[in-house]
Amino acid sequence: MKGNYMENEDNNIEYKSTLTNKLKREIVAFLNTKGGKIFVGVDDETKKPLKVSDEEKHEWEETLNHWYTNAFYPTPFSLIDIDVNHDPFLIKIKEGRHKPYSIAQNGLDSNGVYIRYGSSSVKATNEQVKRMIQQNSGNDEFDSEESKEQNLTFGKLEERAKQRKIKFSPKALRMFNNSHLYNNAALLVSDQNPYVVKAAVYQGTTVMEFQDKQEFSGALTGQIDNLLNYISLNNKTRVWFTGAPQREERKDYPDEAIREAVVNAFAHRDYLLHSLY
Repeated sequence: MKGNYMENEDNNIEYKSTLTNKLKREIVAFLNTKGGKIFVGVDDETKKPLKVSDEEKHEWEETLNHWYTNAFYPTPFSLIDIDVNHDPFLIKIKEGRHKPYSIAQNGLDSNGVYIRYGSSSVKATNEQVKRMIQQNSGNDEFDSEESKEQNLTFGKLEERAKQRKIKFSPKALRMFNNSHLYNNAALLVSDQNPYVVKAAVYQGTTVMEFQDKQEFSGALTGQIDNLLNYISLNNKTRVWFTGAPQREERKDYPDEAIREAVVNAFAHRDYLLHSLY
């Protein structure tokens, strides 16, 4: 987005000339309200983009990535999207499921919890904090909630169990809720799983040009296998000939590290989203 900004700041839009610690409260406020966008590198008065170097943008990105895992409580998995290549620098925040979110060092009281009120981020009152806790205290984790789809089959999972000579038992795998209906954990490993994974191979270290992309669907067990195979095909093996009797081979990325990263991505995914990149 370039040129003049016709939109004023409101409950979904915030402009900042630079990134400072004060931005934490804006992020928390959007998490606790309806989400929003923060444009960094914009003059607050004129709403025009400022000249910002690529180096400064990457410093902002590194700071935000550090905040993502350390500055907020609970951790806002999959709720903050940083777009370095957008002009100006853009931070997109989704509304959180596990409110209240707070600035971690200040705790879950009015000193750390903010909400969006019009075009401002203001401290939540202790009463508002209590109300958010009460409203969300009854929410089960996603995997234990009742699945909207109950006509589930588990061909892929049963095949995996048979290969490993393990008895397939939905009850033992805790696929039912207290009403004996399939929960979302069952949905994720079923053949009807609606959540897909998209993978892309980019040229170089930026996301400006990609070489290939694939989409994987079906049971999560199959998605993980297919994704690891796809990554393996694009993980080049380099060979060195030394004075030793055997040649030395090394992949660009260790298989163990790739598997750990992929499994963690699935484990920490917010399944309210419909795809994982």
